[in-house]
Amino acid sequence: MKQATLIVDYQKINIYISGKINSMNNKLFGCLFFTVITLNIYAVGKVNYSFRHLDTEKGLSQNSVLSILQDKKGFMWFGTKDGLNRYDGNTIKIFKNDIDNPYSLGNNTVWSLLERSNGDIWVGTERGVYIFDPETERFTFFDQQTSTGEVINHWVTGIDADKNGNIWIAAGHLFCYVVETGELKIDRISRSQAWNVKVDNNDVWVSTFGGVHRYGVKDYNLGEQAQQIYCSTSNNELVSVVTPFNSNHLLIGTLNEGLKIMDKQTEEITSYHLEKS
Repeated sequence: MKQATLIVDYQKINIYISGKINSMNNKLFGCLFFTVITLNIYAVGKVNYSFRHLDTEKGLSQNSVLSILQDKKGFMWFGTKDGLNRYDGNTIKIFKNDIDNPYSLGNNTVWSLLERSNGDIWVGTERGVYIFDPETERFTFFDQQTSTGEVINHWVTGIDADKNGNIWIAAGHLFCYVVETGELKIDRISRSQAWNVKVDNNDVWVSTFGGVHRYGVKDYNLGEQAQQIYCSTSNNELVSVVTPFNSNHLLIGTLNEGLKIMDKQTEEITSYHLEKS
């Protein structure tokens, strides 16, 4: 089975593929940066790519793509500034807020997406998390409260799940929904704002305005065990994404300071510079 590299521009979706897409079962890999998404950096120049565009002329609800997911059935999901799109390789179905439908998507700006093991899709929007049931195609607002009565009802820019099924949510603060107890934990990361979250085996990596924090999967008390492993040169610099590249290295994407590569064993960080062609 051929594999594909997914590269998404802030204004349109460019799907770069070696050969043709013959099945929605092709595994797509992508790395989301704030304005431009590029991954598979070592393969560039070694493969001949063809590409096609998905935009509003092809049925996309809006051209600013903020999040991407491929579910277990092979559907591609694109979260935009104006709706959630499900793509089957031929047609696009759009999900938006409908004031006359209490089970519609509650907010149209979709920042993050996650598929749970049961098939439900968690949709992070500008007004909290909505859970999509693929069988009924209904959305339900995630209204779980913390012990102090806080509800996630604002920008949700990152969602991921750990090996125990717990959901980690970046929404200004870092939240962890512990499925076994039904508790929603919160960590008010001091002097920074949680922007994205990525689970990697026993580590939870959180990108913020100012750096990257590492948590342990079992650290339900959150901030008590947080470790800042990267600090930007500017306290307000956005680290837009952090993602494992292989078993030994982590990619750190920043808004203005470029791409960083961290050795997870030594925590040594180096800058990566793309060669100009």
